[in-house]
Amino acid sequence: MQDHHAHSVDYRLRYKLAGHSGSVLSIAVREDGKYVASGGSDGTRVWDLATQQQVRVPAWSDIRGASTVLLWIKREDDVREALITGTQGGYLLCWRQEDLPAEISGLDFDPESNRLAVCHRGGVVQIFTLNAEFAMEVVFSDTIPSCVPRAVAFGIGETRNGGPSAWSLGCQISGVALDVAKNVLCINDPSIGVRLYRLAEKQEVKSLRVPVKKFRRVRQVCLADGNTAIVSGSDHGLVYVHDRRSGDVTTKLKVHPNEWIQTVAASDISGVSTIFAAQSRDISGPNNIFVWRKNAINLRFFARIAANVQFLFKLVVVLIAAAAVWEKLIGRYVFIPFM
Repeated sequence: MQDHHAHSVDYRLRYKLAGHSGSVLSIAVREDGKYVASGGSDGTRVWDLATQQQVRVPAWSDIRGASTVLLWIKREDDVREALITGTQGGYLLCWRQEDLPAEISGLDFDPESNRLAVCHRGGVVQIFTLNAEFAMEVVFSDTIPSCVPRAVAFGIGETRNGGPSAWSLGCQISGVALDVAKNVLCINDPSIGVRLYRLAEKQEVKSLRVPVKKFRRVRQVCLADGNTAIVSGSDHGLVYVHDRRSGDVTTKLKVHPNEWIQTVAASDISGVSTIFAAQSRDISGPNNIFVWRKNAINLRFFARIAANVQFLFKLVVVLIAAAAVWEKLIGRYVFIPFM
């Protein structure tokens, strides 16, 4: 019987960050790889990755709701960094509260202009400027009718007049990953897996299958390993890593067979691809964040060599056995040549 939890030769589990109680909904890694922030139904936590210990953060209030999305930002003219948190109750915090109309669903920051983009489940998209004290001022706000924005990103393109234009994908959107510079858009469709698009052309390139074994549940998607890989959660305890070019599943990272993996994130820390995934069980209780780092040596290459050697060995054994059988058959018969 084949184990349905495939063993990864590309990534190795390094440690688990324990401390959350309830669902973990968001993970954000600081650019320098020193800290990772996680948010969930019990608020926001920040971890020192060198010690795997939590660092002190401001007290969390239940009135804000769950921490649903996180973003580390750093101004070009300031050495300090800040953590932006969006909550289920509609609050936006730079450890400063902004009363917004609905659950925060997406964040992005443009360091050149010190602008923060925010989208809300109520269909509102806003842009804030941040001063040296991280005080925010709204410079743009628009409402998209009959729409629930799932992600927002700054990019290079033509300026449109008259507001946003609609692009119907014809599928349910449960997670979004963007790389505007590389023209990549990833949509996590709970019914099939990940849909990969060329952003500028609005053209679907391929579908990356993620099996549904229990229920169709929302799950996040992210880009990893220099944006060459696409990472998705699942409803059955595995994190799927696809090659962006070929669409093949290169790695399955095991969490637990009975777990719903909704929340994933990735970062290249000190040049090494690192993947984060969190348990997202429906009931309250302890939920861990799993951290994998890509092996420096490509063990998959050596695994393929070992498989080829094993195949050749079996082939040689078969040939030797066939030769022995043939030799016995020859010995049983006397061949009389025709004159």
